[in-house]
Amino acid sequence: MIPKAIYSKNRCKVVRGSMDIAAFSDVLDLSITAVADREYRRLSNRKQSKEICPQLHRALDSLGEPLRQGNPPDYKDRWVALCYLTWHQPGHIQLGRLLLEEIGRNRGDEWPLSIDESCLQVYDFGCGSLAMQFAVAWAASDAIEGGRPLRYIEVNSYDASHTVINLGISLWLDFEHSGGVGEGFDES
Repeated sequence: MIPKAIYSKNRCKVVRGSMDIAAFSDVLDLSITAVADREYRRLSNRKQSKEICPQLHRALDSLGEPLRQGNPPDYKDRWVALCYLTWHQPGHIQLGRLLLEEIGRNRGDEWPLSIDESCLQVYDFGCGSLAMQFAVAWAASDAIEGGRPLRYIEVNSYDASHTVINLGISLWLDFEHSGGVGEGFDES
């Protein structure tokens, strides 16, 4: 099982547990699907296809070539946030994990996380829909499974778009309720 988490504003404290990568991927895939389905239903509620298709097409277009050319889309747009979650989130989680592994290799450590006194604090600026939080949870799960002492992780996530962060929070909550993490979020 993924380390248990408590969420406060944009912080996740991981306290214990572990989950193998296949289970992590399965739960994450189901969570992305569930959150995307709920958000699509919410956004398309009482709308006809002729209203939905142009918005969806524009959102997908903004995440394609313009983004590759360095022109960020309007992440505050709910359709853009939905498309980002379904199109980019899995790849960004994988990228975050690969970056953590590379950082570990550069330190000469087999583990992607540098753990000092069984605590880790992460600051994620431009967090989007919390991809790095998922990558850190994945790496923390591996560290715990490998016998590394890890009792506390805090991920402080910041982004200019509350729309994308809120979708990431929905994804994390679904992931949590689907068996990805144990304890609830404290949104105080």
